[in-house]
Amino acid sequence: MMREPKLKDLMIDEAGTARLRASAIPYHALVSRVLKTDPTKQTATESRLDQLEREVKRIKRIRVA
Repeated sequence: MMREPKLKDLMIDEAGTARLRASAIPYHALVSRVLKTDPTKQTATESRLDQLEREVKRIKRIRVA
């Protein structure tokens, strides 16, 4: 079972949070989709960052349309 982190160990990125909220991208949905994929079943070895960047681009295209 995971324990709750101590408040002194947490760091809040206020600038990053503000940018994320201003972009209006559904961050929780994005993270959930990425975490649901099984990295062991992927044929190509790609970094999680590349995968996240592709998902963000896809969501931005959907949002613009």
